[in-house]
Amino acid sequence: PEGPPPLPPPLVVPPEAVRQLCRFVDGSIASFAASPYRKRQLEVATPPSDDDGGLTLQQFLAEPWASRASELVRSIGRLARVDLALLPKDPKEERDIVDWLNADFDPQNPGRPGDTWYLISARWWEQWCECKGEALHINNYELLHQSSLSRVRMGLNHCEDYQLVTEGAWRALHAWYGGPGPPLPRQVIQVDGRCELEIYPLCLHVSRTDDNGKELLADEVMVISRSRLLKEVKEQACALHRFPEPVAVFHKMTLRDEDEWEAGDESKTLHELGFIDEHRLQLRKKSKLRESPLSPAGANSAKGKSNAVGLQNLGNTCYMNASLQCLLNTPMLPLYFEHQYCYDMNLNGSWGMSGKLAVAFSELLAEVERQRNGAGVVAPRSFRRTVGDFKSQFGGFRQQDAQEFLSIFLAGLSDDVNRTHEKPYIELKDSEGRPDQVVADEFWAAHCHREQSAVAALFSSQFKSIARCKDCGHENATFDPFSFLPIPLPEHNFRWVTCTVVSAPQSGNFDQHTVQVCARVPKRGQLSDVLCGAAGLTGLPAEELVAADVASGYVNRLLDSTAAMSTLSDDARPTVFHVPAPLAAVPMPTPTPPPPSSEAEEGREPIPSERVQADGPRQNQETVMVYLVQRRLQKVERYFLNPYAPELFGTPILLRLPLTCSGLELYTSVFGCVKHVVPDFIPDPNARAGPRYPFSLSLVKRDGSACSKCSWREGCLGCRVYPKSNEPVQLRAEATLGIDWDAKVLDKHYKVKIARHVHMHESVKLAQLERNTPENLGQCLESLTQEEEVLMYCKDCTKKKGEYTETVHTKGFKIWSCGPLLVMQLKRFHSGDGASYKLHNLITFPTHLDMGEYLAGEAEGSGCSTDAAGGTEPGENEKDREPAVKTARGDQNSKAATNESQTFRTLSREITQYELYGVVNHIGGMGSGHYTSFVRRGDGSSGSRTKWYCCNDERVYEVSEEDVVSMNAYLLFYVRTDVASGSIALKDLYPPRATSSDQAVKPEEVKKRSWAPSLLKSTFSSGGGNTSSQDSGFCGVM
Repeated sequence: PEGPPPLPPPLVVPPEAVRQLCRFVDGSIASFAASPYRKRQLEVATPPSDDDGGLTLQQFLAEPWASRASELVRSIGRLARVDLALLPKDPKEERDIVDWLNADFDPQNPGRPGDTWYLISARWWEQWCECKGEALHINNYELLHQSSLSRVRMGLNHCEDYQLVTEGAWRALHAWYGGPGPPLPRQVIQVDGRCELEIYPLCLHVSRTDDNGKELLADEVMVISRSRLLKEVKEQACALHRFPEPVAVFHKMTLRDEDEWEAGDESKTLHELGFIDEHRLQLRKKSKLRESPLSPAGANSAKGKSNAVGLQNLGNTCYMNASLQCLLNTPMLPLYFEHQYCYDMNLNGSWGMSGKLAVAFSELLAEVERQRNGAGVVAPRSFRRTVGDFKSQFGGFRQQDAQEFLSIFLAGLSDDVNRTHEKPYIELKDSEGRPDQVVADEFWAAHCHREQSAVAALFSSQFKSIARCKDCGHENATFDPFSFLPIPLPEHNFRWVTCTVVSAPQSGNFDQHTVQVCARVPKRGQLSDVLCGAAGLTGLPAEELVAADVASGYVNRLLDSTAAMSTLSDDARPTVFHVPAPLAAVPMPTPTPPPPSSEAEEGREPIPSERVQADGPRQNQETVMVYLVQRRLQKVERYFLNPYAPELFGTPILLRLPLTCSGLELYTSVFGCVKHVVPDFIPDPNARAGPRYPFSLSLVKRDGSACSKCSWREGCLGCRVYPKSNEPVQLRAEATLGIDWDAKVLDKHYKVKIARHVHMHESVKLAQLERNTPENLGQCLESLTQEEEVLMYCKDCTKKKGEYTETVHTKGFKIWSCGPLLVMQLKRFHSGDGASYKLHNLITFPTHLDMGEYLAGEAEGSGCSTDAAGGTEPGENEKDREPAVKTARGDQNSKAATNESQTFRTLSREITQYELYGVVNHIGGMGSGHYTSFVRRGDGSSGSRTKWYCCNDERVYEVSEEDVVSMNAYLLFYVRTDVASGSIALKDLYPPRATSSDQAVKPEEVKKRSWAPSLLKSTFSSGGGNTSSQDSGFCGVM
């Protein structure tokens, strides 16, 4: 017999439908309340209206979920828990409600314009998801900019620093957990036909003029969306300043007096007007507009400027800004993208973006040139959106790698102006003992046949790779092009970890109560090695040390001593606490005990007249570790239940105590941990109202914001624990106690200098000296060319054995010829074997570099030899090989080229000198940090002096040449001397199209064309032959 029919899938009632149902229920109640058959008056909170958008009875009955009474009741109950701030009965129900109200954020599809998302601290979200212990108040202050409660600081990463939740999920979490917040709503806006979440709204400074037309010094700050019309902004600014209309609004980008105020078009949005962060507005009465809006220095605004332009950070775009600054100052590249690129635009290619990247870069270059004598700041929003369309990883707000961005962008830019629309596959022959120059020309011709672009011509160099079989001795040489030269850095098997050691009171030396040490530990070790290192430097027992992550005055979490060192970031500074086993109670010293009557009246125990001797650790008692946070009360202007709010200060404390102890023992143990900061505190035995201890203890949440037992609606700051000897206190592991200091004690006895003093151990200086020991770039280049053993296919061994054979080969790399531009990548970032870290080596690199000593020589059997300078000498087989490339212009005859007109002659083996013109720096550790750049402006011609500038997003300022070399250097940009001096032109390296029939493509037409990522991928033969140069294509890495 057939079984029962399957149950239909459950219907999920959307939250908006539930809200409409609530309106329907309210309307029904209101109708019943107005009916003559009612027996008594019913009170309705919100009378129904005809245009409230609620469901009628017919509409309600027509819904597919209307017959599911249980689901309706459950949905209404969920919303009731949110609206009435009723915490669910268990974590599972709580998580179900939040999941029902929440949604996953997709950066590529953030929603419709006007949709709202809320930022919430990732640290708090992680604690809530774990559902372990008590939940904390929501605290988003770590996300905020220091100057405003509505702005978030730059450098935040989604999922790492913050999470995005829907408005319904935020309302639920904030209703249940409360806290200072503050709410950080962010709206989806539509800019240039695209929807995006505006994480960083504009911050505007609004000033006004007085009745005489003079600007007042006081200004107001507005945080507003760039999608707003200037007219709307003006109305809000007038309300902010209480400035009566009619007024006119003017704007400029900077504070400099020489910059002119511009009249704004009120019918345009702030984005269309080019507003940037920290933009300035000025409100003026229309009756005063006859006066000139220019300052006295406005006529000479172009004088005295550095012509250096900054790029605004659009939210974790420092990696892009630093890279672009070097490209903007790259010789020949801006000249090509002024107009010549329009004749080379590739509108039908499958690899680039059909010209859109080229147009976006050209427009950015033009905007930068316009601002050289203007405000000096450009917001590259349009460029960023285009790059984000090309590769979605650059469209969000996550930090990216500058080298990866440059590699992907330059590859796409090259394809956009590639004269080869379809990249052919060219099978390359093995070297087979032929002259190196012949084989090199074949590889270069194949590369040029596929990469016919000015970008590839400028950034491409060539290296030589020799693989030698250790079994049969077969050799094969390849000459692949590359655009990035990765430089390996010397790596040690250890690392330095800076940590702060907080000693227990039993240590006895309060002058070194808090010590900062730098432990040298194995890079592949565990966190227990840090504890052992700290123990050896401080003389404390390693088994009594505990490492913790401390944030804002409280212990966020304990660090697992068995965890790998790779889990500790490079810039992490853990706090190490000395937590010995509990000793017998040691009451605070006091002169004469007060009368028992006075103590009994206040519910306190009499003070022992003699000191109880410590008998060592307690035996056979279970102990727990508790956290202590130091609090003081601060009066707040705005409050809900309590005009005072606790404020954390000082260093938290870890204390190991018996699972059950008396209140008196608890107070005595805590006082032993803090008595060094109140050394002269002695209570007055005759003062009945005087403090028995300089503090009181309370049961609080982990962050000390409120009571851990009471609901937040009660306004309790912490249930107090009294110092009684006859009432046991039951403790639990990792509970938090608040040390609430007496205000008078803090004012008279608390020693701030002692509390803040951190003794610097000599290991800190030693670690700094070792880190700052410089290493030479030349040594790193030599390590790059060292041979290594690899397992790879051998052609001769396969022929001999009759089957596919892989053998051990020795493989070595050397540079064969030098291109016009050379980009070096100092390989600071490493990932693998479960470890991710950054090398902070100080590498000294010259501003004038000669690559001649690192060039590869000719093979012995090739018929020629190479001298140290990179020149060639004739050999006995000279007639069998093609002429070598001697200069940048080179010999125009090459039989190896498949098409002579398609082979550009940019390489050189004689001109090997380079000049440094740009450096990209990374400041910080693995997975976090900030990018800046150094760029050189001026070529030294006509007696002009070259200057170096530091580009830190919007800020651009002059620096000395000595400042360029630092341990933060990541990418080095060099230009060949013949290109830097101007002795060779772009047309010599990359000749323009010769035919007059070639028509320039209009950028406006390219911008109107639709584009979608191509799914086509180049395929290569898996058979014999060399294909590595074609696999990597342009922007390959050596």
